[in-house]
Amino acid sequence: MMMFGMGRRRAVERRAKALGDLLHRLVGMVESMSFEEFIEYAERQSFDESYCDLKAKKFGFFEVAIEKADFSFHADYGDTFGQPTIVVENHRNYCGLHLSGSSLRLGIHVDLSEVLPSHELGRDARALQTALLKFPGFTSTAQIMERLRSP
Repeated sequence: MMMFGMGRRRAVERRAKALGDLLHRLVGMVESMSFEEFIEYAERQSFDESYCDLKAKKFGFFEVAIEKADFSFHADYGDTFGQPTIVVENHRNYCGLHLSGSSLRLGIHVDLSEVLPSHELGRDARALQTALLKFPGFTSTAQIMERLRSP
């Protein structure tokens, strides 16, 4: 396990809390709103839009200006299963952490993903994953597999 100073750990824990709260809110919104309503909600929240594909029903945005953003968010209402999904891509210190959710009942998935050979896992990706998994409603593929293996 990677060790780092208390100040950085607290910063990651604060970031996890803020991100967790935002994800719970966003997943709840995609569950209960139409695509058009979600876009209006994002505009009211002053999210920084990155793209909007009305035909495919996909909308991307940043929680802050792109040059300051650690995360990009993607709302996909065009899913073939009919369940809108929020996917979060991570940048900078959190590169390689993958988050997705389509239902608060099913939970928000938090996994480390394979990154491109030219990129390394962000220095705080594992710490943020660990912090998020402490919150209710967050799970990882490893946790799901462990539950399935248990008698």
